[in-house]
Amino acid sequence: MSTAQIIAAAHAMPRRDALLEEAPCAGKWDWTDLPDGSNRMRRDELARFMAPALALCLDCPFTRECLARVQPRESYYDGVAGGHLWRNGACVTAPGIGRPRHNVAGAA
Repeated sequence: MSTAQIIAAAHAMPRRDALLEEAPCAGKWDWTDLPDGSNRMRRDELARFMAPALALCLDCPFTRECLARVQPRESYYDGVAGGHLWRNGACVTAPGIGRPRHNVAGAA
């Protein structure tokens, strides 16, 4: 399911939707989907390419709601959702989050 399909379904809801109206990515859904041919991109290339979309998530108050709505793992989502970059439902990267650095100071 693409971001556009998820958003279209959400727009069909009769109630006011703060996520769709107030999130930093509101109206920029084409930024959040992965580009054609992204399956041939390396992880670091993809992260660089999608950096503008990920940057929108940095201060977003809706990241948990976004993840709950998109359900990227269950839907095998490709794109940016909830501050994470997803490819085929697997988290590829998240801004400001990485693996802890090894303590090299104590190494001999």
